[in-house]
Amino acid sequence: MVSTDGTYAQINSVAITGGGLCGVPQIIGLPWKLVATSTTTGNVANVGFSVLGANCGPSTISGAWSNATNTLSASNQPLSGNCKVNSLSVSPNPAFTVSP
Repeated sequence: MVSTDGTYAQINSVAITGGGLCGVPQIIGLPWKLVATSTTTGNVANVGFSVLGANCGPSTISGAWSNATNTLSASNQPLSGNCKVNSLSVSPNPAFTVSP
């Protein structure tokens, strides 16, 4: 959902994918907030997980925004609680374009 003033998109649901222990973390801190910092960069604020009772985050993750793919991508981002997000890919639905 994009805010009425167009300054951010609200992330209401998150999916964790991959093998191994990817089903263990529980998402916390929703809604997360996606904010474009330029036409090619952005932040996701309030990112957090709970892993076996230990909290990771909430923290802000910075990444690269692509209007062409409607995706914010980030990798190797630290979270408070001595945790790290290996890879993050945010694709808003419905898609939107960041303009200058």
